[in-house]
Amino acid sequence: MKKGVRMLRDYTSHTSRKKYISKVKKKSSTKKPAAPNITPPQHLSHPSPHHHLFIKFITFLAALILTFFVIYIFYSSFTPPKSVDISESQPTTYLDIIGLTCAYEQNDYRICGNFAWIGAEGSYARVTFADSEDTATPQKYSSRQFTHCQNVDAEETTQYHNVQLSLHTPGGTLIKDINKFVTCAGKPKPIVKKPFTAPKSQTILQKSQLYAYKTAGKSDGFGSYDIKFPGKAQSCVIEDGTFHIKDKQLQESFVGICHNAQGTFTSYADQYQQYTTTDPSFFTWDGISKQDPLPVFYDGYFSHIKLCDEGYSQKERNYVRAKMTGFGTDVITVDWEYKDITGKRRIDVLFALECDVNV
Repeated sequence: MKKGVRMLRDYTSHTSRKKYISKVKKKSSTKKPAAPNITPPQHLSHPSPHHHLFIKFITFLAALILTFFVIYIFYSSFTPPKSVDISESQPTTYLDIIGLTCAYEQNDYRICGNFAWIGAEGSYARVTFADSEDTATPQKYSSRQFTHCQNVDAEETTQYHNVQLSLHTPGGTLIKDINKFVTCAGKPKPIVKKPFTAPKSQTILQKSQLYAYKTAGKSDGFGSYDIKFPGKAQSCVIEDGTFHIKDKQLQESFVGICHNAQGTFTSYADQYQQYTTTDPSFFTWDGISKQDPLPVFYDGYFSHIKLCDEGYSQKERNYVRAKMTGFGTDVITVDWEYKDITGKRRIDVLFALECDVNV
């Protein structure tokens, strides 16, 4: 039984295998598409050493050319441009009188000018002045720019003088000329110098008298007056000036402590400075005891008198002083000022001026 089953199974298996093989054969008999013909990549051959040297040479040559080009551009920027021959752009003939001057010298007028010209090789220029005293043939100028001067007669009435510039061929034939006028002022008048005469200085003695008193307020006074001279007063000296103080009003019987006080003074005055030295006489200047004060120097005034005061030796509260102005003219002005706390004193100042006067 088992044997029969095994045989049946083998048969079944064999039959199935045959069917499978037959089936596979049918599939394999079907024509398949041809596979693409792919050529495998071929390995490139390595370049030779000569090829490397050629590449390096080309690179070096390019770098060298580039370096020379940069250097050329750099130095070209510092190279001054070449001078251009302007004669090619200028006309073949050219004349110009650039400037003319005329000045009076030693009884003649001297005219000078600057000239320029362009012409053919061998040409020359000449300058001629109308009214010229030079009768010789005008000078030839081969230089393209030059200066020419010449004298003309100053006695001529005309103030305008013609100056001609001409261009000539080497043989002397006139090619071209131009003219220009210059103005000369009239003949200058001779300068007559007057001989210097020093002014005559003369010493003039002029007596004067100054009265100082209260004119305003309670204790102040001021005033001025003129002293006339026959010429310009330059400086003045006072040798023996005197002053006299009257310490009372005419309508009053009261007599103050400074009544009849006196003194002397010397002075100098001019346009730039003035000063005085006052010498009071022996008197009771402080109202208590008699004394003989020392002389006192005052700068800036030609008269300065200190009046009596209880504090006479300590400070100056009462005074009469005066200045002079007007030096350099024929009138000297005396300006005086008065200061007195009592307001009752009158001061008479007498002096004689010895002045240097230009007459």
